[in-house]
Amino acid sequence: MFIIQGITDGVNNSRITFFDITDNPPPGAAFARLIFSKAEGEEESSVSIDQVILAPVGSVNLLENPSFEAALTGWTTTTYIPDFETPLQGADNIASILGGSLYQDVPIDTQPVNSSYLLSFGASGHMSGTLEAKVLWLDAGDNIIGSPGLEIIIPSETLPQQENYLTYLDLTEPAPDNAVKARILFESSLEEGSVVRIDQVIFARAGSPNLIINPSFEDGLNNWTAVGVSSVASNETYEGDSRASFEINGGSLFQDVPIDNGEGHCFLFNCGIRVERLGGGVATTDVVIRVLWLDDRGREIGLGLSLVAFGSANPGAVFPQWLVYTGITEPAPPGVAAARVQFTKLLDVNAFASVDKVVFGRLV
Repeated sequence: MFIIQGITDGVNNSRITFFDITDNPPPGAAFARLIFSKAEGEEESSVSIDQVILAPVGSVNLLENPSFEAALTGWTTTTYIPDFETPLQGADNIASILGGSLYQDVPIDTQPVNSSYLLSFGASGHMSGTLEAKVLWLDAGDNIIGSPGLEIIIPSETLPQQENYLTYLDLTEPAPDNAVKARILFESSLEEGSVVRIDQVIFARAGSPNLIINPSFEDGLNNWTAVGVSSVASNETYEGDSRASFEINGGSLFQDVPIDNGEGHCFLFNCGIRVERLGGGVATTDVVIRVLWLDDRGREIGLGLSLVAFGSANPGAVFPQWLVYTGITEPAPPGVAAARVQFTKLLDVNAFASVDKVVFGRLV
């Protein structure tokens, strides 16, 4: 991955999350060396790195030309064109000022039947309108079958308020029996003067769908247990029409996720978090994220994951920023029956915190 200086030297030092999938390791590989190299910058130039993850996944990236380095090769579009101004990574991305569609049909007939898949991409833009990403299933006659495997809807105010690219990651529902292709489809509806950019698209086989029920709080707080938290409808969500909002006095939000045959398996966690000051502006506060292993009586038998989300990495930003938090759990212990995915906001009378688009599932 090559990241141009314009992505990391923003005025407000904005945080950004990168995802990618390696090629298959060659025969005889015993280690993977992760290397970060920074070119010489001006004056006191620096780059900060945190939360580095390397984990197995079910397949390589199944997309052709996923980062648009070969322009539109492998993709079909009505209005998107190559754009070399601000790619998420590499030297090229795809942009549109008119809206329209962009898609690629990915063969999945060589993958196990009823597999789930991981979809990830980065998006940025100054736009009046929405951006929607879908995974559709196609049969041998290229007919769309069943329900969409995945739908991600980014509302009109989200990307314009970000200081940088916003990345997304989700897990599809299992593909239907007679699906032979997956259509990765982006659709946008833009008004005059808008632009939307897409880059670094990933599609790979995963080990499960998203196991969280009501992950984007479109159904209020149903299936969640909450104290000091409410569901808020907004056009500034990370995804969809609603988000979970913590009160300034603190709060707790969790869901117990049943796990079948989970012993020894690691799980993927991902979500978006945003912090805002009471009365407007940017604030800082902490949100503690934990995955706890539970037995069949609901008792805690181990800790799978613990993250502390420092709510504002963009102190000079004009608007509150959505930040993406990702983790891989420790292996689930013997006797595990469920995972408690839990968020806790500490008391901070100056700041609200929001959580949206919670993903929890297996990569393999």
